[in-house]
Amino acid sequence: MISSELLERTAAALVAYRGDGRGDVLFDGRDPGNYGNYHWDFTFSMLMRNDPTGLAAGMLLNEMIEATIAGSKVKLSRVLREAGFLDRLGEVLRIKNELYPEIEGPMNKLIEHVDVALEQTGSKGGATTREVALCLRDAIHSIDSGMSLRWLQCDDVAAPGDGRGKATHSTLALNIGHYADTAAFADALRHGLPFGAHLARIGHGSTSIGIKQPGRIAFLSTLALSTISGGVEENRSGSNLAEKLDLDNMVEHYPAWTEKGQFNGDRLVPAAPGQGHRLVSLSMLPRDVVIWTAMITEIASQRMASAKPGEVELAENLRIAIGVSDNDEGALPSRLLPAVVKPNWRIEELTLTAGIRDLALGWIGSDDFLRRRRMACVLTCSCLWGTTTWR
Repeated sequence: MISSELLERTAAALVAYRGDGRGDVLFDGRDPGNYGNYHWDFTFSMLMRNDPTGLAAGMLLNEMIEATIAGSKVKLSRVLREAGFLDRLGEVLRIKNELYPEIEGPMNKLIEHVDVALEQTGSKGGATTREVALCLRDAIHSIDSGMSLRWLQCDDVAAPGDGRGKATHSTLALNIGHYADTAAFADALRHGLPFGAHLARIGHGSTSIGIKQPGRIAFLSTLALSTISGGVEENRSGSNLAEKLDLDNMVEHYPAWTEKGQFNGDRLVPAAPGQGHRLVSLSMLPRDVVIWTAMITEIASQRMASAKPGEVELAENLRIAIGVSDNDEGALPSRLLPAVVKPNWRIEELTLTAGIRDLALGWIGSDDFLRRRRMACVLTCSCLWGTTTWR
């Protein structure tokens, strides 16, 4: 556990050190490796709410310190001639030295886990601290903003772990599955896919991540019923203008399912005309997508291990919940769910008389009211034709 007091103190000290960009240290606002600290309060609150250990916030602060060191500029005249200037510049190292020992151990273990995933995909080189820190932040943001964990099975058995209550890392499966809908992916997780974490393309371009452990199966998805279109859509958030590893803006690193071609490193090689979807392996994805997927898997695995069966609500697709089979006569296919279900109840037919009764305006329908109304109509017509002077 990294204390929130240390994290808040480090963040305040870093803000004071950077100043407004016109003090001892100068920054180039066009430098993509640096940051403007625009959303720190929101980001810090979101990270601490979802990761009480403080590791995600600590790793992000460490990268902000590194960006400050790498992206700063100073005037040589001040370095050579101003007394105490070098000591003030060295304050950033004192800030780092207070934070780094607290995050070093768990950060290195996390990087080792990511390195295994990158090695499986054939990616060259291990993960950098910046890649892991920012993809961890972005993964937490994705889960916080709608990528929910939905359970398919949670047996009352000991959760897989290392004997200390920690969840075993779920190994990323190399192959990427393509399923018509979430129900088909859920069935594959239950009955066909091996243990591990599975990245899947759902339908035309939606994303889901399934995790299968002994006795426990769940998947993550942002698919939800849209109140605008009435259909099932993927709910994504995040900046579309941000860089892949942006210190200021959180990014959702979903695979680009609808782009044709495959990735060579981080460069998309276009497919020949007429070729279809080619993202069938993690090795075809850019590094940031692989690391983001590994971070989401790690977070979900930890939550799955700590969950208690009595507190878990299983997610069933509508076809199973209402007992509709694709073979049933007149039944809708599962890909068109939600299905139309014949109701076993009947609503009372609305009539004018019933509406007046419910409004307590029964006097309108009385015989006396109708007689007076007819008389008024007759007299009005007589007035128009000049046959009476009734007022």
